[in-house]
Amino acid sequence: MRALDNYIACSVHTRSEIVVLIRDPETDEVYGQLDLDSDREAAFDAGDERELKIVADWLGGLFRAGIPGG
Repeated sequence: MRALDNYIACSVHTRSEIVVLIRDPETDEVYGQLDLDSDREAAFDAGDERELKIVADWLGGLFRAGIPGG
C-alpha cells in the first residue's frame, strides 16, 4: 500500500486494506463497499475476502429488496 503514489489512507497507521463491493445480485450495480483497514501488514487473506463477500452479497440482496424502514 505504501508503495502506491496515489493511495490515500484513512489513518497514518494503516498497513493493510481490503475492499469488497456491495452489488445488486441481479444487475451487478454497485451499491457501496466494505472497506476494512488494519495497522498490521498483510492482515487480510483470501479467507477474509470470502467471508466479506458473503456479507456484501447479503447486503446487496437487502438493498435489492428494499431495506424495511430505509
